[in-house]
Parts: sequence; structure tokens; C-alpha cells
Amino acid sequence: MGGEAGSEVPDHLVGLGRWEAVRAEWVAYERTKKSRRTARTISHDEVIDCLFSPQMKGRLPQRIPLPQMIAILVDFWEADGLFD
Repeated sequence: MGGEAGSEVPDHLVGLGRWEAVRAEWVAYERTKKSRRTARTISHDEVIDCLFSPQMKGRLPQRIPLPQMIAILVDFWEADGLFD
């Protein structure tokens, strides 16, 4: 079958152990990375001001939670008549 000589591992499982080990390392790394990342809720007006401010050049001062950013953009598009 697959894998090393004399191995009882079916072909479709060859490399599974390596994949699981690499994934476990990646997941552990992502968890430590997330603990360093912090997003705070800011006002809709502050976000819009940052996006259109010449001084900020469209950059936001800190991370914003994705659900909040989506809500801000939808509100903005609705106000402009771009989203129904």
C-alpha cells in the first residue's frame, strides 16, 4: 500500500500525521497572534472621518472588529443610496 515499506497505512492517509502536526503548530501560533491583536469598537463618525481625511490617507487608527466595519459600510452605502 502507500507510505513506507511494510507500512499498514492506506494510501489516502499517507501524510495525514505530518499535516496534523503542521496544522497544530499553525493553530497554536494563530492563537498567540490573536491574543496580541486587539480591536476596539469606535464610532461610525470616527471611522468615516478617518477614511476620508487627507491626513489619515484612508488608514484607520486601530483595528476595528469586522462585524462593526461591515455595519459602518452598509450604513454609509445606504445613506448614499448605494445599498438597498
